[in-house]
Amino acid sequence: DEFNEEDWKLVQLVLTLFRNLLAIHDISPIQKAGESTCYFLSLRDQFLQLLSRENVMDIFLVITQTIEGRNSLLRHDNLLLLEIYHYILLGQDVELIAKAP
Repeated sequence: DEFNEEDWKLVQLVLTLFRNLLAIHDISPIQKAGESTCYFLSLRDQFLQLLSRENVMDIFLVITQTIEGRNSLLRHDNLLLLEIYHYILLGQDVELIAKAP
């Protein structure tokens, strides 16, 4: 089976969903003053852990690796994947990421 345009649209839709979920990170000044900040950050960390545990992070990597093909429909989504990586790494400790195996 070849990867066709319908498959690409479905993958693009799912990637956009994950990008939008990961992009929810802005905390208003009112929320920063309340207890909801800790809860919000905890939810975000739990979501990232869930993505890792369910191998979604690995899927992002595999999709990124398949973009290289000249005939790949996914090459149009390289900025979408870049945004996903941006939101995953946003607020993370750079030194811990660099030291990770």
